[in-house]
Amino acid sequence: VHTGDCRNAPTMEVADRVNLGLLPTAEDGFEAACRALKQKGGMLHIHGNAHVDAQSPQEKDIQRRKYARKLIAELREVLEDVKPGPRWQLTVMNITRVKSYAPRVEHVVVDVKVSQAAPTFGMKLRAIEYSVISLLAKALTVVSLAMYVRGIQRARYEEKMKDLLGITQTRRMSKIEKRRVEKLARERQETQDAILQ
Repeated sequence: VHTGDCRNAPTMEVADRVNLGLLPTAEDGFEAACRALKQKGGMLHIHGNAHVDAQSPQEKDIQRRKYARKLIAELREVLEDVKPGPRWQLTVMNITRVKSYAPRVEHVVVDVKVSQAAPTFGMKLRAIEYSVISLLAKALTVVSLAMYVRGIQRARYEEKMKDLLGITQTRRMSKIEKRRVEKLARERQETQDAILQ
């Protein structure tokens, strides 16, 4: 529980429930409330003054729901700014009339459940695409690294052959030259082995 103006509280992802009891509207506290909610979501109890000028109970209910939809739209924008990433599902669980606030204005409480939306097929497809792209990038990295290592090994082999035969050229050897160098190296090794015996 925070005393004073909770809009200035540095709370982040600590609350399962947040009571936004400021009248005539709690919209100024949406950002702080969204920050305070845990990453999985929670409940927001939003107090506000709804304009209700209907006569019948059914029409009054319709106007309260219209007010709740307006709150949800504003809350969704704030929530997506404060907690980007997952898609959020906002569900009006209950709309309670507390009292008459003024002529044609009612103090109501809108209980909103905030939860992460279940992934849609498109979201799953994007995740798969990302995984495939990531794997391809890793595979390309491995292939380019292998080619780099192979190039180094080839250069070391050529250097070794040049040293062995006393060649001082710096250009790359052709396949024919490599075969000739390898043949000369074998002959040289066989001669050395014969001398040592």
